[in-house]
Amino acid sequence: MDDREYNYGGGETSGSSTHPAAASTPVTMPRVCLRLLGGFGITAQGRQLTLPFSAQRVLVALALGADEQDRMILGAKLYPAGRRSRISASLRSALWRAQREIDETLVESRGPHLRLAKSVEVDLHYWTRRARTLTQSRGEPIAGGSEIEALSQELLPSWGEEWLQLDQQRWDQIRVHALERLAECFAAVGRYLDALEAGLTAVSIEPYRESAHRAVITAFIAEGNSASAVKQYHRYRRLVTRELGLQPTAQLQDLVRNLTRE
Repeated sequence: MDDREYNYGGGETSGSSTHPAAASTPVTMPRVCLRLLGGFGITAQGRQLTLPFSAQRVLVALALGADEQDRMILGAKLYPAGRRSRISASLRSALWRAQREIDETLVESRGPHLRLAKSVEVDLHYWTRRARTLTQSRGEPIAGGSEIEALSQELLPSWGEEWLQLDQQRWDQIRVHALERLAECFAAVGRYLDALEAGLTAVSIEPYRESAHRAVITAFIAEGNSASAVKQYHRYRRLVTRELGLQPTAQLQDLVRNLTRE
């Protein structure tokens, strides 16, 4: 997928783009946008579509899987309790329901294999790439509120599908690493509010993660708010002591101890 500019924020696809370059870059709208972050949504040429849940499940499974997926393996994942003949019929029905809502091709078939059509752009794919770029950046990332907003979104949070859980966990790890890096970069250039927002968003995703709390504490220190940094440390220490019977690492303890000595 290329980096064409269009709304890949966690909210609705209508309205202004959340991409940071959108204000100065001509907008090229993909033919079909599949939104998975914050909840399922699909638009075709800017028009919001309503698909039955069976069709949604097929599109999501194809978006999250390999480039091509075996039809029967896909059916067995989506309908684990079904018989072989029923799985095939259920999959055909779901694909038909999806296709009748739109002129564009959503799913391509090649023998026993299925894949999401190349014309379908997926927000998760874009933001996964963006998050990895942010994580690997050695300087200040070109980023702002749009990145933090998108990275705050869960992957299909209302879906309780067992086959989806690993992908949800993977996305959580990708986005929390990117948020911690954002917090570090923002604090280094004096963008303290952005740094705190990124760090606190990471904490909300992984409350027991010390590196997320460290990002917040470091931002407070860089801002000159030592008291807030110490308060954040004690909040984290109480949490992990009470819930896990652990103590913060020596690295984090030394960071705060130096503050109190000063």
